[in-house]
Amino acid sequence: MKPPIIIVCTKSLDIHAYESSEAMDGGLEAIDVGNNEYRAYDADGQILELVVKIEHSKILRIIPNGTEHISVKETGKMKPKAVKKRIIEYIKSETIIDKAKKDLEKMSLKSLVGLIM
Repeated sequence: MKPPIIIVCTKSLDIHAYESSEAMDGGLEAIDVGNNEYRAYDADGQILELVVKIEHSKILRIIPNGTEHISVKETGKMKPKAVKKRIIEYIKSETIIDKAKKDLEKMSLKSLVGLIM
């Protein structure tokens, strides 16, 4: 897997990029992952599976609690064109990157990822 991890929201144009799985862990809600509100890719366009793991407390077994952690699992399936298209849609929706809008289609996926970092 080649960082960053690119998180694409399925219900909006939002995209988030994280340098590592650990950095991503605190940025996503487990319930949203469970509801398939995100798609995840690496910098090369590999589809990543988002995995929710719950660590239960061994001290307080009488109270239902646990810490939720989100990680990624490589799938080996590549979709670089889909990731590129989605990043371009996101950048075009943002007003802060106006200068780059006209040549986005000519840019490489690596360059586009650099714009959202």
